[in-house]
Amino acid sequence: MGPGRVETIEGWDRIASDPALLTAHLSVREGDVLGEIGSSADRHGLLVCVGRDGASVDETLRAARGRLRVGLAPGAGAATGTGTAQDAEASS
Repeated sequence: MGPGRVETIEGWDRIASDPALLTAHLSVREGDVLGEIGSSADRHGLLVCVGRDGASVDETLRAARGRLRVGLAPGAGAATGTGTAQDAEASS
């Protein structure tokens, strides 16, 4: 996510209620202006799960991240677009 102003957040309710996740926290809300991720302190949330092995953990987290859609408006020099959690991970 980011940079930009958060216009919409879709899919978070489903992620937050996923029984496969031990915890899910999203620290941004609609209307927030996001900057670039420069360190771990700038991250926009977290997902925690357990699994029988690393591959099952990766699949659970990949599926959860894939359900999150964040619509961004220009702000802080950003272009308009829709970001996913994978985009945020790739940019950090």
